[in-house]
Amino acid sequence: MTSARPVIASTRARRARARHLHVVRLAVVLLAAALVVWGGARVGLAVADSTAPAVQTHIVKPGETVWQIVIAEYGSADRDVRVLVDEVLRVNHLDSASLVPGQRLLLPSHPM
Repeated sequence: MTSARPVIASTRARRARARHLHVVRLAVVLLAAALVVWGGARVGLAVADSTAPAVQTHIVKPGETVWQIVIAEYGSADRDVRVLVDEVLRVNHLDSASLVPGQRLLLPSHPM
């Protein structure tokens, strides 16, 4: 009977070590996954920032309309002015084309 106790004790110690090893492995895997997700998010943000269209600012003068500003900035030869006006309104979060003198308009460098 005395020989059974050391076997049981050593089996328990091995199981405890195995459980500990599994916990450590799980922690390492979870940490690695978190780093991959975090790194991917940062890369996604960097790509989004680098692909964001460049804009310039236009200060509205008295009597100016979005239509006039778009034609002066982009011309009208090869693009539909209506599409350009819609893009300027969208970029500036405007519901209408009403402008106020002194208002700042963002004009995309490469409108759609």
